[in-house]
Amino acid sequence: MYWFTRVLQIAKLSQLFIDNVFKIIKFVCMKYIHFPRWAEVLRASSLEPKLKTDYTFHLRCYLRWCSERKAVVTHESARLFIAELSENGSSIHPSLETSKEAIRWFFRNGARREIHRKGAHSKDESGFPDIPVELADLNSDWEREMVKVIRRKGMALRTERTYLAWCRRFTEQMAVEDPLKASERMIVQYLDHLATEAKVSSATQKQALNALMFMLRDVAKRVNIELGNFRRAKTNKRIPIVLSRQELQKLFEQLPVHYRLMAKIQYGAGLRVSELIRLRVKDVDFQRGQIIVRGGKGDKDRITPLPQSLEPLLHAHFEEIRLLFQKDRKYRLPGIYLPEALERKYPNAPKEWPWQWIWPSRELSRDPRSGVHRRHHILERPYQSAIKKAASEAGIPKRVTSHALRHSFATHLLESGTDIRTVQDLLGHAHVETTMTYLHVMNKPGAGSMSPLDSL
Repeated sequence: MYWFTRVLQIAKLSQLFIDNVFKIIKFVCMKYIHFPRWAEVLRASSLEPKLKTDYTFHLRCYLRWCSERKAVVTHESARLFIAELSENGSSIHPSLETSKEAIRWFFRNGARREIHRKGAHSKDESGFPDIPVELADLNSDWEREMVKVIRRKGMALRTERTYLAWCRRFTEQMAVEDPLKASERMIVQYLDHLATEAKVSSATQKQALNALMFMLRDVAKRVNIELGNFRRAKTNKRIPIVLSRQELQKLFEQLPVHYRLMAKIQYGAGLRVSELIRLRVKDVDFQRGQIIVRGGKGDKDRITPLPQSLEPLLHAHFEEIRLLFQKDRKYRLPGIYLPEALERKYPNAPKEWPWQWIWPSRELSRDPRSGVHRRHHILERPYQSAIKKAASEAGIPKRVTSHALRHSFATHLLESGTDIRTVQDLLGHAHVETTMTYLHVMNKPGAGSMSPLDSL
């Protein structure tokens, strides 16, 4: 019996050894496609412009997929990638057939140029990774230089897009090819145009000024810039739109179920819409009854109250999104987005439950900077459109936006007797003067003074 057991063990070890040998032989003999300049070849090809754009998108998806799984660019990895796309349906890729055609083009043209036995993600002569970054899609050198500076400074993606948009408008309006060489006089003329002809608000003009000054000082490296006097846009004082408690009830009843909880959280905690959609699981503290806003306006954290009436609904919502989280982990999808510094410090955090979005998107999306396909939070626009539609169906005769919920939160707190400094802290206002705006829309403004008509 002893010798029989030993023979079985030796046979199993021999079989395992043979299997590993075959795997090594297969790995060594496998031909890897090394095609670092595929984007340049694709742009210079005779394909239609739309097809070039589609192929670029699909190939970036495939190459990023290989990079994340530490796979090499071979026919085998391409088959696995297509199989995973088929399993997950259209949530990862808009067109499976286009993806197959793009990969066929890549292997066909890569094989014509060079086939090496090495990984596909080595660096070319310039030292940059094979997968092209978004800078390659920009139209001019000044745009690429500006984006590099913005990203080097760690500025937000929204700021990047806003600054680029303003500099492009300036370039078109003033008919200059390179705005980095624009004179100070041209900047003044453009700011005058915004105030006198375009009739923009003071905040819009300041935004344009900030973008243009960033371009001159940080990108063009010009010092001692003196714009002198230019026409300032008028600063208009507006009264915020506030909903009554009865109007809020009607609004919530008309909202779809998946947006109703979001709207109640926004009103109950006084959140900006950007703060609402960026909430993570760890930001809700049920024990203390608090919501922690991370990186709000001005990159400041603050604490707001968690409505106790919503705790059961939030627990049920967490169970629902946990199933989606587990599905993502099952398919080994990339983790959620974290700022670069945090992701380096906590490399496993993007795939851990506490860091997940509370309002995740049902579909995967492509990170505009890294190119990684991952599950992001939902977008602002669908939620805002749902608020507007629900207000119309509820018959509320006001211009209702999602921000009206935040205005209502502040006004109702002041009406209930909360002191203004507390409301200022809950809203995250830098100056109490900003919070004082809500004193003008309270039920009893002016310390409860009534109209003289009522005394006749």
